[in-house]
Amino acid sequence: GRIEATGQRLAHLVMYLETDAVICSGPRQGKQSTYALVSERAPAGPTRSRDQALAELARRYFQSHGPATVQDFSWWSGLTMSDARSAVATVPGELVLRTPPPLESVAGAHYLLPNYDEYLIAYRDRGAVIDPQRSRNLGVFTSLEYPHHIVVDGRVAGSWRRTLGPKAASVTTKFYARPSAAARAAIAAEAARYGEMLGVPCAIAR
Repeated sequence: GRIEATGQRLAHLVMYLETDAVICSGPRQGKQSTYALVSERAPAGPTRSRDQALAELARRYFQSHGPATVQDFSWWSGLTMSDARSAVATVPGELVLRTPPPLESVAGAHYLLPNYDEYLIAYRDRGAVIDPQRSRNLGVFTSLEYPHHIVVDGRVAGSWRRTLGPKAASVTTKFYARPSAAARAAIAAEAARYGEMLGVPCAIAR
């Protein structure tokens, strides 16, 4: 289109087209990310009134993230509390909590999660899965922690980063406290599974 698109200008043009819903993420081609036209990737759905759209958004949020609180939904969606409460009236009651869930563990729930994963950022109150003093610094890169999250028994137990080479990858971990042998083995298995997605062997760095 004879549009100069070098340096940062390309990034700004792409961002502009994304916010205007012209383009979106397309299918991966090997290890390469692509873009696609929104009109082809996500064809227009049925037309809804504002109240219908809010109700549908609430149903989808609570069905995929519940149980959660109205405050969680308001924070995640950017809606006012008034709009959030109106929308939540259409959601099954068992998915809507009056107060945040208690601190608890879920045996066997072990994951290597990326930064900004929905497991953490989809909720205003994250006390059920991470100690409050640590939740304030989520997404902040410091010298003490790596950017991504280790989950052991459903709770954030440390951080990790990857090193990607041409033929192999490795994962470096930092746990908040010394993990059990079972937890280490579970996270090593997650690293191997991550390698399967990357298409190269992946192991915990020693």
